Amino acid sequence: MPKGLWVRNGALAVPMDDRSRDFLFSIKEGTLFVADTKGARNPKQLRMWWALCTLVAEHFDVLPETISDDVKIAVGHSEVVKQRDGSPKIRPKSIAEESMPQELFNNLLTLAINKMAEWMGTAPEDLRQRFEEIIADKRYDMSMVRR
Repeated sequence: MPKGLWVRNGALAVPMDDRSRDFLFSIKEGTLFVADTKGARNPKQLRMWWALCTLVAEHFDVLPETISDDVKIAVGHSEVVKQRDGSPKIRPKSIAEESMPQELFNNLLTLAINKMAEWMGTAPEDLRQRFEEIIADKRYDMSMVRR
């Protein structure tokens, strides 16, 4: 099940972005399903991350999740886990963990912007400026951009 951003409204969970809405509408009406939910420590952090990943994903015509995983691994926000056959596998860490303070997120965001700019063949300042324009846009409600 894809991750999504939701808000509680009384006894309802309301999707807050296109990706969450798309997931919800992909489930047949009346179908029982299981959702693994966690309280977001800093929803603004998550929305900023996904806005950046979406911006870069559109440049490469890939999914934002691909960019997110690739950049986390590229900048070392990852862990090595042992697979069933005993071989190692690098797995990106979550940015939604309770233990990720704002300072660590800010550092990760800077590293990610630098790496993504390198991939795109542009200056980090140019990518950061475009990213900041997107999140400053009054029409941008801080929810994840197009999915």
